[in-house]
Amino acid sequence: MASGNCGGRVVNADENYHVLRPGLNIHREEGRLLVEHLIYHPPKSVAFGHRPRVRDIGKSWQMTQAYLQKHASGKYRSTEPIRLACFGSDWATLDLLERKFGKPANFHPAAAFAQLQDWTLDSTAISDLVDIYFAVLGLSRDDGTHLDFSICFDFKWNGCEESALEGSYLGITFDQLGIFFQPSLTFPFSWDSLPRRRWLNSMLRDSPFRFREQYFQRAIPTKAGKRYRTLKLQKGWLSEL
Repeated sequence: MASGNCGGRVVNADENYHVLRPGLNIHREEGRLLVEHLIYHPPKSVAFGHRPRVRDIGKSWQMTQAYLQKHASGKYRSTEPIRLACFGSDWATLDLLERKFGKPANFHPAAAFAQLQDWTLDSTAISDLVDIYFAVLGLSRDDGTHLDFSICFDFKWNGCEESALEGSYLGITFDQLGIFFQPSLTFPFSWDSLPRRRWLNSMLRDSPFRFREQYFQRAIPTKAGKRYRTLKLQKGWLSEL
């Protein structure tokens, strides 16, 4: 039995776990209410993330900001440091980084194209990081100088009723190839909730990346009511309702 994390709760993946009968999908245990809900958890095999819908990196970032502003309420994670890596030796880029963030924490001399310097930053640097990333991206570098860093946005969904279910986050990686997304999402409603279908469809349309149906799962309370198990959904469920 494999295990993972869903919204701060332990999730045990068990394909032999049968669908619960109607009326048995809500449990109370020690004052806590566990309720069936929908999650989106890509497997570790796609840890590099989802590609953006559009190739233009600037437009992709604009779509991401609009998407989060419309559908999510939260903030960038501040409990973990951000590691900024600069590959290459373009002096103008390195000077810009040092003026903004100070001397790098580490310097790894090598051939010009492989030179690496890195900084350890916090979430207050994100706005400057993104601005510099696009400034560097827009310039031609003979030695391939580029930046690499990742940020994470923790949030709750707008348009959904208040819920004790938390844990949605969107990781975003910026590198030489563009932007990549690492979503781990919790939806406070069941997969077959017709009242929430319009909202779900709108969220999917606005997303800066394409959701994959097979990565959605049902999170179902165990019989003991202390944790959740996951259950795969049938192929085509998104288009059936």
